[in-house]
Amino acid sequence: MPLKQNRAFSLIEVLIAIAIVALGASLVVPVVQGNRDKAAYKVSVMNLKQVGKAMEKHYLEKGVYPVFQSWQEVSAENSPLLEYMNEIPAADAFGRDYKIERSDEAGYEFRGYSVEKNPEDYPDYWLVPGPKIKNKKTTQEGGEGEGEPAAEGEAGDAEPAAEEPAAEPASEPSSEGQ
Repeated sequence: MPLKQNRAFSLIEVLIAIAIVALGASLVVPVVQGNRDKAAYKVSVMNLKQVGKAMEKHYLEKGVYPVFQSWQEVSAENSPLLEYMNEIPAADAFGRDYKIERSDEAGYEFRGYSVEKNPEDYPDYWLVPGPKIKNKKTTQEGGEGEGEPAAEGEAGDAEPAAEEPAAEPASEPSSEGQ
């Protein structure tokens, strides 16, 4: 009598398959979460910069900056910034309120917060008149705004240094020939 072959999976084969899928998921999830945090951070910075542009437009038209005591006043339905923006975000992309460090007729400083899981790469940032975004990285590097002026200054310093050595060899052969 022929023996029937059992075509079912054994318990060990099922457990190995589950372990492989779990390992793959554990490698992919942090990458996807990191990209999501990076995107939300960039959206938060851009939203705050748009508020800064509205503050600057208000200043250009009225000669003074609007004064706010809290972020709820900035994003309220009767906010003077709504003349210059369609919508003012009530919070950053992580659901946290921006903080008003300073707001008076002469200037302002609004603060946004770092990504909690990765504050080294995505630090706290501040919006100041200009509108310029500053953060710990650009402040430590000596740059202002988004770090671009420091990079331009460094490139400008490197160019004259490259020109000087090129001029020196041209003068040496003439002194050797005499």
